[in-house]
Order: sequence, then C-alpha cells, then structure tokens
Amino acid sequence: MKISVVDTPGIFDSDNYTEIVGREIMACIQLSWPGPHALILVTQVGRFSAEDAAAAKYVRDIFGPKSARHTIVLFTCLEDLGGDPLEEYVQKSDNRNLQDLIWQCRNRYCGFNNKATGAERERQVAELMETVQRVVFENGGRYYVNQLYLEPNLHDEHVKRFVEQNRNARQRFSHPIFLPFWKKREVGKRRKGERRERGGEEEEGSREEKKGRKKGRGGEEEGGSREEKKGRKKGREEERKKREVGKRRKGERREEERKKREVGKRRKGERREERRRGRRGKEKEGKREEEEGSREEKKGRKKGREEERKKGEVGKRRKGERRKGGEEEEGSREEKKRRKKGGEEEEGSREEKKGRRGGEEEGGSSAAAGRLSLSAAIQRRPLSRGGRGREGEGRGRASS
Repeated sequence: MKISVVDTPGIFDSDNYTEIVGREIMACIQLSWPGPHALILVTQVGRFSAEDAAAAKYVRDIFGPKSARHTIVLFTCLEDLGGDPLEEYVQKSDNRNLQDLIWQCRNRYCGFNNKATGAERERQVAELMETVQRVVFENGGRYYVNQLYLEPNLHDEHVKRFVEQNRNARQRFSHPIFLPFWKKREVGKRRKGERRERGGEEEEGSREEKKGRKKGRGGEEEGGSREEKKGRKKGREEERKKREVGKRRKGERREEERKKREVGKRRKGERREERRRGRRGKEKEGKREEEEGSREEKKGRKKGREEERKKGEVGKRRKGERRKGGEEEEGSREEKKRRKKGGEEEEGSREEKKGRRGGEEEGGSSAAAGRLSLSAAIQRRPLSRGGRGREGEGRGRASS
C-alpha cells in the first residue's frame, strides 16, 4: 500500500492571510490533489495553548468546516506523561480548547513517544495507521474535497476568498447553540453574572429613587400611591388568574389531544389486530379447505379402491360360478350319457326280460296244455290197476 504524506510549513501560526501563506496553500492543494484521506494535526502533550487553538481554527478556515471529519489529533512527547495513559490525560484535561478540538474530531487521537525505539516505535506507527484506516472507513473511502480542489486554474484570489468565507462562517457559528455543552455552560454563567450585576445596580438606584419620592410626597400623594399600588396589585392578581386559566385550558387541550392520540393508537392497533386476525382466519380457512379437500380426495381414493376391490371380488365370484357351471354342465353331460347308456341297458334288459317271459310263457303254456290233455285223458279214462293205466301215466310223464 502506497502512502503519500504532505508536510506543511508553519502557515497556521497566525490567522493573518499573506501572499506567502496563499502560495503555500496552493502548493499544499497541488501536492495533495485530488484530496487527502486524512488530516493529521500535530501538537505537544501538556502545551496546547491559545495559539494552538487558533492554529486549529485556521486549519478549518483553509480546508473548510467539514475537514474535521477527516482530522486526527497526534500528540507528541508522551514521555512527559510519566507512564500515564493518553486517554486519562485527554479526559481529565481542564483545557477547554483541547476538549473542543477532540470533540470536533470525533474523539480521534493518538500519541507518539519521541524516545521510543524498536517494537514500541513500530507499534505507535501501526496505531496511527489504524486510526487513519478508521477515518477512511467512516468516510466511505472518500478523500476530502473542497472548492479549491475543484478549481481548474487555482489563483491567490480563489484561496483568499475561500479562506474569508470559512472564517466568516466560523465566527457566525460561534453562537452558544453551536458550541459544545461545556462552552454553553460557561457562556450561560457569564451572562447570568452580568445580568445580576446590572440588576443589582438598577435595584439600588430604584431604592434610592423610592426613598426620595417618599420624602418629597405628602399625605395625599401617599394615599394616591397606595391606591395605585392596590390597583397594580389587583391588575397583577388578575393577570396571574388569567395565566392560570390559560395554563389550565392549555393543559386540558393537551390532555384531550393526548386522549385522542391514545384513542387513535388504540383504534389503529385494533384495526391492525383485526387485519392480522383476518389474515390468520383466511390462512386457517385455506388450511381447513386444503385439509377437507385432501380428506375428500383420500375418501374418493379409498372409495375407488373399495369399488375396484368389490369389482374384483364380483369378477372372481362370477368366474368361479362360470367355472362351477362348466363343471356342472360337464357332469350333467356325463350323467346324461350314463342315463342314456343306462336306458339302453334297461331297454336291453327289458327286451331280454320280455324274451325270457315269452319263453317261460310258451313253456308254461305247453306244460299247461299237457296237463290239460292229461287231465282230460284221466277224466275220459278212469285209471286202472293194469298195464294201460301205467302206460298212460308213462305217456303223460313223457309228454310232460
């Protein structure tokens, strides 16, 4: 990182503008163009005098009132503090000019021990560079620019006019409302003392005047003065009552305005709460609708699965019934075949039975005919004990 340091001569020792001071200022502007990132104001510990305070003011006159944003106060000769920290010296210092300068520089300061060597010296330089980096960071990395840096052809008249403008502005802003709090207190105390002194002298003069008037007045004048005093007292009393009434009415108006503000805030909070509840209600309703939709969807899916399962069961049952019907039909066919076969067998057996019955009937009829013929023969011819009878019996047996 490249660092450029511009060391200015002692042009701030006096606030009188001269041609030499103008040339040095123009040289400083040219060397630090396009603008410095930090301004380091060097002073010695314990020796910040009125001349140093005037030099600090002259720096602001040359660089402008906003240069304090880029300014760092560097104290030298820290060895004179006897080992005490620099922060304690700055905080406990009763030098109001120094306090004012530190306040304007936003509490940016550091110190150098002129007798330091080695690591201590490097630490001091590192602390200064850290403070410079803090200034650059606080100003957004921008360098300081005023009207003089923007002039294409800088002349002594430009510098003189710019310095005069800044000086007039500094004197105009030296009013107590633009001062730090300690300077405001000092100015207030001084003015209060002046008012007391003037008031004491006037009061003493008024007392002497009253005594002279009292001696020179007669009884009538004294009576007139009493009436006048009473009238003045009465007027003061009326004014006091009017002020009290005005204060009371003013307080009442303030109270009414406060109540109106409270009512407005409460209503605003209620409207905000209603909007919040409305949003929550809408969100809940949306969630509820989503849940109901998901439930209906789940129910529809479940119902669809149930219907599919039932259809599958019906299909299986019908398929089983068809299969069972086929088996029964096959069985009925076999049974029909068996029945048909049994019918044929039965028909055969019937024919056979008929044939047997016919044979038996034919044999029976022949036997019956034989028996009838035998009985007829027996009836026609009575049986004898002789051979004819036996012969006829033999025939009958033979015929049977």
